[in-house]
Amino acid sequence: MEAAVIVFSVVARLLSVASAVLGFIADTKKLTPNDIYYSQGKCVYPSSPAFGLGIVALSLLLAAQIIVSLAGSCSGNGGATGSRRVWGNVCYALSWVAAVIAVALYVQGVVWNAATTRSPEANTMFFVRCRYLLGAVFTRAALLSLAATALGLFSYILLRAQVQMPTAAPSSTPAPAAPPAAGPSHPKPDFPPTGEAVVVPVEGYYAQAWNPQSSRPPQRQAQPAYEVMMA
Repeated sequence: MEAAVIVFSVVARLLSVASAVLGFIADTKKLTPNDIYYSQGKCVYPSSPAFGLGIVALSLLLAAQIIVSLAGSCSGNGGATGSRRVWGNVCYALSWVAAVIAVALYVQGVVWNAATTRSPEANTMFFVRCRYLLGAVFTRAALLSLAATALGLFSYILLRAQVQMPTAAPSSTPAPAAPPAAGPSHPKPDFPPTGEAVVVPVEGYYAQAWNPQSSRPPQRQAQPAYEVMMA
């Protein structure tokens, strides 16, 4: 795995985990019916820690999703082809779907935990009905934020996968033989070149060797006589 993949994975996962942790905490700090009271014809919703926790969790989720999206857009389709490219694009789309749903849940939780006043849903002589947030909205948003980041990172890894280039087939031509190792040099016999005329003594005469490429046969030359002095 490349260093860039590790860096993006660590940063995005840290932001996503932090967002999820804040979402879980916010779900325990949200407003309950015991916190809401009626005053001057209005339902009064006091400030809640879930409001600030939800805003921070939402910001961290958006930051993680932006990092993953920028990493994917910079790599393009990388070297991925075939099924890798298809699954990478599918995971990228599912990542954004999960992120959008998580953002919507965070926004809903933040709105219903803000300090404000609302008109009662039912106001009679005997009771007043005020609306409040039901269900584990922040918990669902936290789980979806983790899923969105995981799908985004998986998509990034798939699209960054490089295709292995085909290796060249081994050549059937034999490799040239290596030159012989250098050994001790031996004197070469001094043979005359082929076709050249040489003079050799033959019983008192000098005979010229015949060159096969010549049309004239060799001619003998008389050797001058030497006087032999008798003692």
